[in-house]
Amino acid sequence: MSLPVKIDSALEALLFTEDDCTTYINKKTGEIASVSDEESNFAHQELDETTPEWVVAGIPRIKLILESEEYLEMPSKYDLHEEKVMAQFCETVQKEDIKNYLLKTLSGNAATENFNKFVNEFELHDSWTAHRNNAIKQIAIDFFTKHLIPFEEK
Repeated sequence: MSLPVKIDSALEALLFTEDDCTTYINKKTGEIASVSDEESNFAHQELDETTPEWVVAGIPRIKLILESEEYLEMPSKYDLHEEKVMAQFCETVQKEDIKNYLLKTLSGNAATENFNKFVNEFELHDSWTAHRNNAIKQIAIDFFTKHLIPFEEK
């Protein structure tokens, strides 16, 4: 990847980073990289002959990402405020009964799963996806702007 960073690439990275991973961006090249907690742990340990070869091979790159000032940690899933974005989406739903039903799904156990289930049931998946993507794109834009990283939307 190169600069300027494509917002869609950032969106994909933010949406699909696993919970046990941290996503970084190289502010000079625009490269987006994810580092798992396991990889990070290996990078901070003494390695011995029992360490798997794939771990040993990846350690220099992982250390570069973790220790270089060229890489910045991108917003995490927690920074995306998914519950807030879901509530904002509910407010865009025109039918009051559906809006209220969706808002109720946001309180209680398995809120995200219930919300997604009923978004699909009420055939709102496309509108929800567009709303969520726009909200996350704005988080990426704000991040790139704050850190003076060139980006383009298309």
